[in-house]
Amino acid sequence: MCAIDVHCKSVNFFLINKSCDLNEADRHSHPKDYRPFVGCVYMEMSTPFKKSCAEIQQVWPKAKSGYYWIKIGSKEAQVYCDMKNYGGGWTLVVTISSTNNDHLESAKVNCLNLELCVPLPEKDITARKLQDIDIHDLLHSEGTFRVDVLGKNENYTIFHQIPSGPENFDSTCVQGRCPRIIISYSFPYQWETNDCTEIDVGYRIFAGCHRVFDGQDDRECGHLWFSSKYHGRRTLYGYCSNSHGIYQDKSGMMFVK
Repeated sequence: MCAIDVHCKSVNFFLINKSCDLNEADRHSHPKDYRPFVGCVYMEMSTPFKKSCAEIQQVWPKAKSGYYWIKIGSKEAQVYCDMKNYGGGWTLVVTISSTNNDHLESAKVNCLNLELCVPLPEKDITARKLQDIDIHDLLHSEGTFRVDVLGKNENYTIFHQIPSGPENFDSTCVQGRCPRIIISYSFPYQWETNDCTEIDVGYRIFAGCHRVFDGQDDRECGHLWFSSKYHGRRTLYGYCSNSHGIYQDKSGMMFVK
């Protein structure tokens, strides 16, 4: 049973009543709680930690949304996985508050604790973020960034990719220094770029104080290009200092895959 349960990390088998506990941790992550003791056989699973929610879904296609242990680089961490929406396999890496721009840092921001940095918000969204190098590690499946925009009147989702490689994602980029991107407003994806480039190149976002993602370019084709649903569903990872959160003071979440 433990071998087929993605959450199971160790087992306690009680000799007296022949009952069995399936544990979501082991003595390495919780040494005080999970260990051998008298009257019990303790076993740990040798299954290696997966590297993302997408990899968990590949091994366990019926895995449900929730918190999972994975390995990011050389460290073990707990993350929230969305296994239901847009094909599933999405790892939550950033929550964006409508009241500040704390997420515009390359370092980790306001992690909940040492093991779980970015939980799924239950009510008001607090700005929390994994460091950029950890986000890069989690993008090995598709290299897709999913931004869920939470507005007062409407919620919507926009997808982005960086054709030059997801490792070029930079939460601090601004004023023309951000990598080229492509955009999709739907799943399955329908990628868009401007009139004078190809999907494998992508477009440059507008300069000024635009940050990371946007649906308009910087006139490199000789005119200002807008993506198909730009005017109704705009998203910016960050904007000018007098604006907070996502464009026009919206809160949101970013998942990667």
